[in-house]
Amino acid sequence: MQPDLPNYSFHDLKPALADFRREVHNGLAAAPRRIAPKFFYDAAGSRLFDAITRLDAYYPTRTEIGLLKAHGAQIAALLGQGAALIELGSGSVRIHDEAMQNRVFELLGIGPEEAQE
Repeated sequence: MQPDLPNYSFHDLKPALADFRREVHNGLAAAPRRIAPKFFYDAAGSRLFDAITRLDAYYPTRTEIGLLKAHGAQIAALLGQGAALIELGSGSVRIHDEAMQNRVFELLGIGPEEAQE
C-alpha cells in the first residue's frame, strides 16, 4: 500500500511474483549465470548488509554521508523549496537527525514499530 501523498511519487522496485520468477529464470539461463542482488535482501540479509556498512573497510556509506554533510545545502537548493529526495537503499535507513528521520518515516507512512524492523 502506498501512502496518499499527492506531491510525491513512489517507485516500488520489488517485483511481482511472476516478474521474480522470470528474472531469476532469465538470469540463470544467461552466460554467465546471475541473480540480481535485490533478491538476496530479506531481513537477515538486510541486517548483514547493515553490519558490513559499519565496518572500517567499507567506505561507500561513510563517503555518501560525508558528501551529504558537505554538499547537502547545495543539493537542497538545487531541488528547490518543498522538495524531498529520499533514497532508502537496500539496508537500514541511517539518518543522523532524529527529527528528520521521524519526518521521513511519517511521509512514508511508517510507524515507530515498523521503523524498528
